[in-house]
Amino acid sequence: MKGFTAFTVLALASSAVAFAPSAPAFTRVATPLNAEAKELVLDTKFEDVNVVKLLGLKRVKKIARKNKRKKNKEE
Repeated sequence: MKGFTAFTVLALASSAVAFAPSAPAFTRVATPLNAEAKELVLDTKFEDVNVVKLLGLKRVKKIARKNKRKKNKEE
C-alpha cells in the first residue's frame, strides 16, 4: 500500500510540473536608460495619433456625445 501511495504522489507531482509555467507570469520592467533622472517625461506631440484606433470607436462616439451634451447644456 505504501508503494502505491508513493507512486500516486510521484505521478501527481510530475504531472503538475507539466502545467507549471517555465517563466514567472509577472516580471519586473527593466529600468529606463536614464535612471538617474527621476522626473516624468511626457510626450506632447499627438498630431499623428489615431485616437479611434487607440481608444476604440464606441468610446470615441461616447466621448463625442458627452461633449455635445455638455455644450448644449451650457447654452
